Amino acid sequence: VYYAYKQMPRAIEAFEQVVNIRLLLYGTDQHPLVQKAIANLAEMYRQDEQFQKAYDLNYREKYEQWQQVENREEHIEYAAFLNNYAGVCAGLHWYEQAEAHFLTSVSISKKILGEDHEHYRRRCRNLGRYYVSLGWYDKALPW
Repeated sequence: VYYAYKQMPRAIEAFEQVVNIRLLLYGTDQHPLVQKAIANLAEMYRQDEQFQKAYDLNYREKYEQWQQVENREEHIEYAAFLNNYAGVCAGLHWYEQAEAHFLTSVSISKKILGEDHEHYRRRCRNLGRYYVSLGWYDKALPW
């Protein structure tokens, strides 16, 4: 509810409580429901532009896990992850990494979903907005 009304501090507090409750219930951060709660909290941090917290909590580990997956570029979930991870990298001023992840996300999405798919078009817009945010207007035009 807090998230829907853009009350991010309260939403983050609620997600932190969910993580803590699940940790108490399951006793480990390796339980799938705890992992899901942690991922959700990291996403809240990302959307609230608390990029370092998002990276430390979940994104660094998830990126490392994806690097171990063979044929990861055949998974649309990897494209979705890279799109969000690129936003975290951009927020941390890791511009080369951000651009590479946005481009890979777009490429995978085009290959798997096709150019007419909403998620492909959204990822193209995200790349274009990223370029505009850096003042790279010539790069942004095609997107």
